[in-house]
Amino acid sequence: MTANCQINENFNNTNLSAWSGDIDKFRINEDFQLQLSDTESGISNIYTETNYGDSTVWTMDINLDFSPSTSNKLQIWLAIDNIDFNIANGYLLEMGENGSDDAIRLIEVINGNISTIASGIAGSIGSASDYTIELTRDSNNNWILKSKPVDDILLTQEFSIQYLPQVDFNTLKYFGYNCSYSSTRADKFFFDNIV
Repeated sequence: MTANCQINENFNNTNLSAWSGDIDKFRINEDFQLQLSDTESGISNIYTETNYGDSTVWTMDINLDFSPSTSNKLQIWLAIDNIDFNIANGYLLEMGENGSDDAIRLIEVINGNISTIASGIAGSIGSASDYTIELTRDSNNNWILKSKPVDDILLTQEFSIQYLPQVDFNTLKYFGYNCSYSSTRADKFFFDNIV
């Protein structure tokens, strides 16, 4: 078995040349994090091309400096085939719903239609959150989500399921972030240490 790292990004320089999308709405801040940097409400995405094997581990640090909601939410495009989300196929994590029971949801997208495969711990992202996420998909189609506050040592398992993907991972080529936000949250999304 060979392990390949397709993305390893800690934003220690100001170069976003490997990224596409709404680049003018993002910046690398003084803490060397990727930060949404808009002034008005909107939806902005940033993504990069990669490829996927028969198993994948995604890890990253996320800081949403607000309580997520349906108007201020994040989609992590784990693996999709088209940046036009209306016709996309693939897999994502979503954070943001009304109320205090916000959970990280694993979602499958087929021709732009979404369905939830699994949900993490209710309330785990119900308030401002600065945390590390680790999602594993192994060659037996076991999906395991773990998370922790960034400063903690141990990850907590949020779910473990076996799910056969309906979309062939060999057709998927994009990883990225899709941010939906009001004007008061237009600079409150932060990302770092993406592997």
